[in-house]
Amino acid sequence: DEDDKDTWQRELVTEGAVKVEGEANVFTQQIREASPGHYKLIAEALTADGDTIRAEKIITLFSTSGKQLPGNPVSWSAISSKKAEPGDVIILTVGSAAKKTRIYYEVVNGEEIVSSEWITVSKGQKVVEIPVLEAFRGNFSVRTFMVRYNRAYLQNHLVRVPWTNKKLDISLETFRDHLSPGAQEEWKVKISG
Repeated sequence: DEDDKDTWQRELVTEGAVKVEGEANVFTQQIREASPGHYKLIAEALTADGDTIRAEKIITLFSTSGKQLPGNPVSWSAISSKKAEPGDVIILTVGSAAKKTRIYYEVVNGEEIVSSEWITVSKGQKVVEIPVLEAFRGNFSVRTFMVRYNRAYLQNHLVRVPWTNKKLDISLETFRDHLSPGAQEEWKVKISG
């Protein structure tokens, strides 16, 4: 299956051993120097008991500054962040390995299409800046759509925009009358914000 990245032929790019206590960024220089494409990360760690834990993850490296696509996809898109605040700018990167491909993208807030545009890409990628508005609180979506070689390609990217401007402080208060034996404990929920 050509869409299953686990079946793709691969070669070793780098390997090494590092000692990490807690949290750390490792192999950052090798990742910065890597070409755009799909990579399989394999990490093995020893527990305090001497057991080996193994994790595998396929990642996609790409750059918004160049035209080079990660691999040879007919349709490809990515966003710079899945969480934003009003005033931020989300970067949408769209691309295709096919010639003269028209890609439609739209920004959707609830049921309303806020903006939309056709982009023409030819064997490369383009970048679109999407400003995050105050009205986008509660999440918005960026959708891309194209038809190529009698096949429809649709991708939906959800961007979370939390209600950080409406934080509530919730506290529980309790009262028990110690002068009245057997009295019930009274609970109050105090909400402020």
